[in-house]
Amino acid sequence: MTTSNDAPWDASAALAARTAYLAQFEKASLAELEALRPRMESGPQRDDLDAAILSRRRVRKAFLESLTTLADLFDKAALPAAAAIPVFLTFLATEKLLVERWRSTVLVVGYMVGAILWLFCRWKAYQLTNEAKLGAAELGKVD
Repeated sequence: MTTSNDAPWDASAALAARTAYLAQFEKASLAELEALRPRMESGPQRDDLDAAILSRRRVRKAFLESLTTLADLFDKAALPAAAAIPVFLTFLATEKLLVERWRSTVLVVGYMVGAILWLFCRWKAYQLTNEAKLGAAELGKVD
């Protein structure tokens, strides 16, 4: 027979057992959890597994959305960032802050660095966009 003194201990033991059970889901990847799902019977354990899968899918979807935002940032920053270097060097040249015999060389190098920066930003935006699209296709629809 359970007394009122035993009830809090039983509740804390049940909570500890449930926490330990749910901790096994934290270590597994999303693919492992989805592979485990068909083998489980309906019940509270299956519901816990479904909740863990849904949580992981939502986190992955949020990560992919952040990749898309970062790709947009790189895409929009490419031209202004690349143009800033030659403009700054041209300003230095007009103010006669560059040594006269190195001025044309510095300007050409500045334009090249600007072009390389533009290419890098565009490439990174393309790479992030593709990663986000492939991840979203792999993930499918998330509730």
